[in-house]
Amino acid sequence: MKLSFLSLFALSSLMVSSFAAPTASFAERDVVATQVEKRSEVELTSILSGLVTEVFSFTASINVTVTSCGEVEITETVKSQAIVTIQAEIQKIITAISNATFSIIKLKLQFYQLVETDFELVISSCVQIMLECVYTFLNAIAVLKCSIFDLLGFYLVTFLNTYIAFLTALGTSVANFIFSIQAAFQAHLHVIGEVFIEFGTLLECL
Repeated sequence: MKLSFLSLFALSSLMVSSFAAPTASFAERDVVATQVEKRSEVELTSILSGLVTEVFSFTASINVTVTSCGEVEITETVKSQAIVTIQAEIQKIITAISNATFSIIKLKLQFYQLVETDFELVISSCVQIMLECVYTFLNAIAVLKCSIFDLLGFYLVTFLNTYIAFLTALGTSVANFIFSIQAAFQAHLHVIGEVFIEFGTLLECL
């Protein structure tokens, strides 16, 4: 039986529609994926900005404690009380970094290519956090006349491991992060090494 022209037209239209439909579906999925990535990018920068603010608030509290100690004679009692207070703030810093790490992992970004301004914010935030803590700790041990081991205790290892885990999470989420953060820290390794001796080695292993 021969097909009429109208039948052929209807059949061809049906075939075109059947092939076109998946294309539209793929396009929609691409748009949704892009929107999710953009939203995740905004959330990532927000997480880091919030973390910087948190860390600086805790180091400010440490500095208040250290300043008050500078106005009195540093007896063993004064020193031990100050260290207890300071370690409580250090624990808060560690918790804040851990929470930020889990939040970054939840974004499920895979080597996402950030725009330049956001990428620079990520790198500078990471460096800021470490340097702020290091200089705060160095000031504390100078005033209290104690060692970094006396000041941080077991938090010395915990802090370093937590921070490295934080960098690792960013390294798997943000494209080109590892190379850039390693380069950014090069000029500061001598200072950081006064507190965290193994930091340079761990940084190279990222």
